[in-house]
Amino acid sequence: MKTICLILPSIACGGMERIMLILAEYFVVKKSAKVHLILLTRNNKFYDVPGQVSLHEPEFDYRQYWRIAAV
Repeated sequence: MKTICLILPSIACGGMERIMLILAEYFVVKKSAKVHLILLTRNNKFYDVPGQVSLHEPEFDYRQYWRIAAV
């Protein structure tokens, strides 16, 4: 069984997020792969994550002022 890891900033409302969840479900159902979805932030979830997909998200809430800008 293959393992696939998908990394997203969040699953807020957006096209990229929707497509990645469709791909995750496709890999689980059609390709019998084990899929891990890693989120970089723990914001509100606009889309539902398929039950067979392992969801990993940070234990802390994202705050805009925690960002570090490199110049």
